[in-house]
Amino acid sequence: MSTLLSSTVYKPLQGDPTKNLHKTLKYPIKGFARETGDETLSKIGKKLGHPSRYKYPEIYGLPKIHKVDIRFRPVVSSINSICPELSSYLKRLIQPLVGRQRSAVKNSRTFCGELKSINLGPTDIMVSYDVKDVFTSLPIPEALLILLELLSSDEALPQRTKLNPFSTL
Repeated sequence: MSTLLSSTVYKPLQGDPTKNLHKTLKYPIKGFARETGDETLSKIGKKLGHPSRYKYPEIYGLPKIHKVDIRFRPVVSSINSICPELSSYLKRLIQPLVGRQRSAVKNSRTFCGELKSINLGPTDIMVSYDVKDVFTSLPIPEALLILLELLSSDEALPQRTKLNPFSTL
């Protein structure tokens, strides 16, 4: 775990960012709740009115016994942090977009089933790549643009929220 934390992916914080995050989120969320009349956003905004009840997320490691070089998978627990309710709300908006792409696979069982249906020729070679640090290396601006496009073309979005796609980001 110390090797992971000493890499350039993570850097130590000088202090607890909870109060600053609280200030950054509180007014926009309350504003969106007022604009849209969304009860869930209103509840999230009310909970943000009490910053002292939150704590910063904690990181811990789960053993990866199937990997030789990487001993732990980092897990960030956000229980009692400032964002779980907002994260759940956003997940509910974004989740229906998952799996619409042809390249999306639900789980390893589905993936194995799809592999079985592939007919390889005698000269074909199947290659598997291990994706390393996929979430920490995602280009955030490009990912947000793709998400905006997907939300904008989602005809069912108004049934899940009164927010427009841009406000969702």
